Amino acid sequence: MHTTEKEFKIPYWIFLAVAGAYCAFWLIVYCGFIADNQDAWAHRGQFGDMFGAINALFSGLAFAGLIITILLQRKELSAQQGELRQNTQALRDQKEVFDAQKDEMISQGKQMVIQSQALETQLKILDSQNTTSKRQRFEGTFFKMVDIHLSNLRALHYVSPGTSQVAGLRVIYKFIDLLMSQYEPYKGEGHFDSRQNIYNDIIVNRLFTHVVSPYLRSLAACYEQIETTEWTDESAKNRYVRNLKAYVSSIEAEFLLYHFHFCNRNKLNEQEVNTIGNFLEVSGLHAETKEYLKAKRNLVI
Repeated sequence: MHTTEKEFKIPYWIFLAVAGAYCAFWLIVYCGFIADNQDAWAHRGQFGDMFGAINALFSGLAFAGLIITILLQRKELSAQQGELRQNTQALRDQKEVFDAQKDEMISQGKQMVIQSQALETQLKILDSQNTTSKRQRFEGTFFKMVDIHLSNLRALHYVSPGTSQVAGLRVIYKFIDLLMSQYEPYKGEGHFDSRQNIYNDIIVNRLFTHVVSPYLRSLAACYEQIETTEWTDESAKNRYVRNLKAYVSSIEAEFLLYHFHFCNRNKLNEQEVNTIGNFLEVSGLHAETKEYLKAKRNLVI
């Protein structure tokens, strides 16, 4: 806050008094020493006594000057105090402004934290919705593909010479019977080449294209759908692998194992064959079926 002080001024009459005293002094000197030629000592003694009054005058003037100096210093100190008061008030005003700004910033910080928490909650909700939406889209596609695969299984048909027509899963049983009748001399360890030749002669060369190709292709597509999906939770992926495994019977697993180990990859889609092999391995059917063949059919693969 600014205050207006009345400016201090030295009275002009003091200067007039000093000038008048100076002139009077020289006038007295002139009258006493120059104009008076009588050399009257008594008169000059009286004249000398007159200087006592002048000394008193100058002493008073000196005292007045001291007072004026004190007044000037007082004025200067008063001005400095006023300036200090103004500076102090300005600092107080700045502190109030800073305090207000600090409170506002604290309030804004709290609001930002609340907004950040709200955004984080919304992101979690969106992530959950996105995950749910992805799972729903995947399940819609996956189970349609499983339905197609089961349709291909039901559509299997085979007519062997001298026998009636078989269809669906019975075709797989028929293929296994054909293979086992030829594998009988080669059930022990080794004989890989012989088994491979028998499998390719019966299944790949004569029956694969028009009988089992759609069935194997749809099964590979189902597992590839699981494998190529981006999963945030590995347990969810394993759950769908188990779901697909549940649709594969033990006789199908046996046939798939023969196909993976003995088929001629040069004549087939090697990527499709490897996909079926990966499914057998990941689902556990590979190890389970090998144990089954060793225990039930005395066949080592």
